[in-house]
Amino acid sequence: AAAFTRRMVEGKRVRLEYDAERWDKMKRPRLLAYVFVGALLVNEEIVRGGMAWKDIRSSDMKYAGRIIAAETVAKQAGIGVWQIPANVKFIGNKDSKKFHKPDCKYAIGMQPKNRVAFDARDAAKDHRYQPCEICKP
Repeated sequence: AAAFTRRMVEGKRVRLEYDAERWDKMKRPRLLAYVFVGALLVNEEIVRGGMAWKDIRSSDMKYAGRIIAAETVAKQAGIGVWQIPANVKFIGNKDSKKFHKPDCKYAIGMQPKNRVAFDARDAAKDHRYQPCEICKP
């Protein structure tokens, strides 16, 4: 993502646009901005390329719809953080301790940092993951 962003903005005139929330107050303060090169929204392209996932805190964020749509494109294409290797048969969620079929809506919507890949149902159960009640893996 860093190299991609560098290629998009290096040597170009950029414009920063802020939303209602200017600072991320998570672990360390970070300035939040939309980055434009001409009419191109760089944040959207990073998400569309599968190099990041959306971080939408409220639906009234200025470009929430565009960012959400970009993530949907990346998920459907299975690129970047949304790639699922061929040997992965099930995806577990570290938070819920449930496992899913890769095409389950809960697996698709899962944050990449919470994903655990399993090549067999027994492997998921051995790690004390429970099957999803929706997709019934």
